Amino acid sequence: MTSQQQQQQQHPPPPPPAQHAHHAHHAQHPPPLAQLSDAQHEENMYHTKYRDLKRHTKEIEQDNEKVSLQILQTKHNIQRLRLERACVCPCLAPSRMHC
Repeated sequence: MTSQQQQQQQHPPPPPPAQHAHHAHHAQHPPPLAQLSDAQHEENMYHTKYRDLKRHTKEIEQDNEKVSLQILQTKHNIQRLRLERACVCPCLAPSRMHC
């Protein structure tokens, strides 16, 4: 064993330097698409599609809520108009059987 090999065994190499704030910043934000692996790119595509579908689902739910309220209001108006007709018809045509 050479003296250089003996020194390497006695003194292991120093650990890599700590990441600077600049490197930590990159860990939070994904690299550009050109640097992404195929798996990462596919995962990003699925995540984007998920967000779009979630937004679209929320829009549909809001539209359904509006339509449900309109239907409820229309049913209420129909009931009110039937009551009015029942009250008004006998007064307008007492000789007629049906209004």
